[in-house]
Amino acid sequence: VDSTDDEQLFADTDSDSGTGIMPPQIKFLSPEVFKATPEDDAFDWLERYESTGAYNQWGDTELRANFSMYLDGAAIKWYLCSTLPMEWRDLPIRPGVGLNAADLPAVTGVTTLFLKEFQQQNYKLFQETRLRKRVQGIEEATTNYYYDVIDLCRVVDPTMSEATKVDYLFGGLRPSLVEKLYPLQPKTGEEFLEAAKRFTDAKLLANRRNWPDAVLGVAATRVADVPINFIRTLPKPSAPTVADTELWKVIKELQGAVESLKIQATPPQKRPGNEKKVT
Repeated sequence: VDSTDDEQLFADTDSDSGTGIMPPQIKFLSPEVFKATPEDDAFDWLERYESTGAYNQWGDTELRANFSMYLDGAAIKWYLCSTLPMEWRDLPIRPGVGLNAADLPAVTGVTTLFLKEFQQQNYKLFQETRLRKRVQGIEEATTNYYYDVIDLCRVVDPTMSEATKVDYLFGGLRPSLVEKLYPLQPKTGEEFLEAAKRFTDAKLLANRRNWPDAVLGVAATRVADVPINFIRTLPKPSAPTVADTELWKVIKELQGAVESLKIQATPPQKRPGNEKKVT
């Protein structure tokens, strides 16, 4: 092979279909490190590890080979002290190779062993408790609340019905939003989110209006905007205390003294017919 053939070979290898353009390079993403601390969620970390691996174009072989590089603390000690299979995922019983060969046994993959070791006991029950107690914060965006609830629903039951998801969404929603969204009767999570977005957009549009309050009568309608549950919890006026009564007496006395001073300062009116004529 002469030099011309060598140059053509390298050109075909390094270029994109002979155009001389280098193919785009994928930027490598490094997965987070799992340390097995009480705050670490093994299920969540494993999902993120596989998601990052998919971006890096890792298959199961690469996921298994790189697994130990992203363990630390108690997790890496578990890895070093354990005899783990080479399979990343569980394998069922498979037919043997060859005539009359025995079936290959099932294999428990690394992912199952990892979750068995580091996942919380009764993990789904714990997540279901979180789901039932999830309440939207006063200043929390509805989209953030929505996706947090939907993600918990996915973890608790991947086959959960849309009606059950909507029930959970309304269960922790702010009362002011329940009053606006419940009459719309959304049937799915997507319908719920779409209705919430429309309400949020309408609220932002109303707050950006340029008309004066006097024209809109805002002052007259502000009382109607107070939530009913807040009105019901307003404290009843208490009976006046002794200090209030004494203060009121002092105010009355001061008002009387001021009126007396006004009367004394007023000049007497002249009687008619007593005017002196100047000649």
